[in-house]
Amino acid sequence: MDKQPKIIGELKKDIKRFEVILRKASQSVQDQSVSLYPIFAVHKHELLLGIPIIDRDKNGSNWSFNISSMEEFITKGIIQEQKLEEFKKVYKNPNKYCCLFVCEEDGASFVFSPYTENLENKN
Repeated sequence: MDKQPKIIGELKKDIKRFEVILRKASQSVQDQSVSLYPIFAVHKHELLLGIPIIDRDKNGSNWSFNISSMEEFITKGIIQEQKLEEFKKVYKNPNKYCCLFVCEEDGASFVFSPYTENLENKN
């Protein structure tokens, strides 16, 4: 059975629930000149990558989210230097999309999920 639809559904639910926090974390990474390429490491088990911002056990979410950056991914060898330009080409606007590095037991992959259009109207 393909786990992908379940994973995507869980991620969408968590992103919608925590969108304000995720947007603020992404914007902080950019505003503080940490990186122009924020990445959220998304996981269900302990992960030594990035800074934890949402803990699934404490928040009742499906996934935990850590804020990281392209630079940390390069330093840790997750993104290889020779693939850097390719990564930058596929990376989407961080003000419109959430860049997720989804870590599962059997592997990991990058996913870009759009933020909702009307965040300003939710305040």
